[in-house]
Amino acid sequence: MFPSLSPLSWVALAVMVLALGAALSRRFLATGALLVGNLAVFLLCLAEPTVRTDLWLDSRNLTADHALIGALQIFSSMFVHADFFHILGNMIFLWAFGMPFEERIGHRRFIAIYLVSGVAGVGAQYLWTVAMGESYAILLGASAAIFGIMCAFAAKYPNQVVAVPVPLIIFFLRMRVLYGALLWVGYNVIYAFALVRNPDGATGGVGYLAHLGGGLAGALVAVPLLRHVASTPGRGGPIPIDLVRLGDFAHDTPTREVLSHMRQNHDEPEVFQAWLDRFFRTATCPTCKHRVMPRHRGEVVCTQGHTFDVRQDRTQKLAPTPGATR
Repeated sequence: MFPSLSPLSWVALAVMVLALGAALSRRFLATGALLVGNLAVFLLCLAEPTVRTDLWLDSRNLTADHALIGALQIFSSMFVHADFFHILGNMIFLWAFGMPFEERIGHRRFIAIYLVSGVAGVGAQYLWTVAMGESYAILLGASAAIFGIMCAFAAKYPNQVVAVPVPLIIFFLRMRVLYGALLWVGYNVIYAFALVRNPDGATGGVGYLAHLGGGLAGALVAVPLLRHVASTPGRGGPIPIDLVRLGDFAHDTPTREVLSHMRQNHDEPEVFQAWLDRFFRTATCPTCKHRVMPRHRGEVVCTQGHTFDVRQDRTQKLAPTPGATR
């Protein structure tokens, strides 16, 4: 799949895989892991001498190795960027939309939408390029995946207010996710329409069809994937657990801080659930200090088999349920 990669290109590929693995783990925010992964790959690109031709086909550098050419490098093309402003813009959007969205839907759903959108965007741009009579497509950047996150966020939580990056404005503007998504989708639709009317016109190196393909995929995937995630307060409310009892699982400062946020937001179901998901990324068993996870409503189990009932309607002191392995 990656013919004759340079040693540094193999290192970059390993960084991409590690970033995805970290994003899928419960110990890291997926958004943060993807941010770090993209930035690390960009720094590796800067470390290798760049020798480019107009089409990059004869280039032997890390960026060219992992950019999409033909039908290859679908995964790695989502981690490489053309220049500083390219990665800066993408990472700002990933941070602005990714962080609040992930907190509401969890890291695994977030990664699923991100990857599906990225692949769909790559496919849309590639099909357009082939339709124009070209035998290859040169595509790089996380834009399609990020557009998918943005549009999925807007489809599920249209009225959520976030800080949206706006063209020609240095500062962010706080607005509803729906308005922010429409702003950027509209911007890309205008340029994509111009490109369709004039295929030979200059695009500035921007994959407008990739953006729109990723955004459409994200919105469509969000419908079935997030069907059971609460979208309004009162639906699928917080798990009825005793926060005082849950404090026995918090053995470090970050976990205790998350518990504090849970107490502050106990009457806001969506926010509470987001912090609860975060809590179980670092919470540990009060008996053996191993990792714990929620298994059923009001039940917590650790990797060594200790099971705890932390339902709010129980009054006894926190203790393993009878028969739990000790």
